[in-house]
Amino acid sequence: QDITTGTELEGAHLILKSSLGDVVDEWDSKTTPHYITKKLTPGMTYILTETSAPEGYQSTTETVSFVVNADGGVDKEVIMYNKPISPVKISKQEITTGKELPGATLVIKDSKGNIVDEWVSTTTPHYIDNLPEGKYTLIETIPPEGYGISEEIIEFEVNSNGVEQTVVMTNEKIPKTADMNVTLIVVGLV
Repeated sequence: QDITTGTELEGAHLILKSSLGDVVDEWDSKTTPHYITKKLTPGMTYILTETSAPEGYQSTTETVSFVVNADGGVDKEVIMYNKPISPVKISKQEITTGKELPGATLVIKDSKGNIVDEWVSTTTPHYIDNLPEGKYTLIETIPPEGYGISEEIIEFEVNSNGVEQTVVMTNEKIPKTADMNVTLIVVGLV
């Protein structure tokens, strides 16, 4: 299920194993709950895991364990949750025009300082849709040609609400100095 809405999610690949490691059932989730039709052993613990997430959702490392009761029921409700991916749009813009600025090398680091994404900006924004929840920092390591390096260190946070957020970093042109061609004309009258 979607952790925020509780709706059934289609497209997750799930595996149910016994505590002995035997695969009991394996399926791709649908928009309705999945029912186990194989006989489960009373008193046995079973473990549900996900091997691939539904499209638009973060993969979960969560496992759900349950025990089968003597009457064939289970000791708790068996639900696995996925958090929606919250896409991040990184826009590298020229400070005066607001237009996308190609040629900058940009880096995103996680809260531990690990590089999680690095790319060169283009004429369109850069999208990232696989960042787990957490705090991140955007920095520029190489400026676009004709621009000074951005001193901005932009911090942003990814939440699993499924809402796209936009992060904007700007650059300013390096002023051009005019050629100082001076022609001195001396006119003298004799």
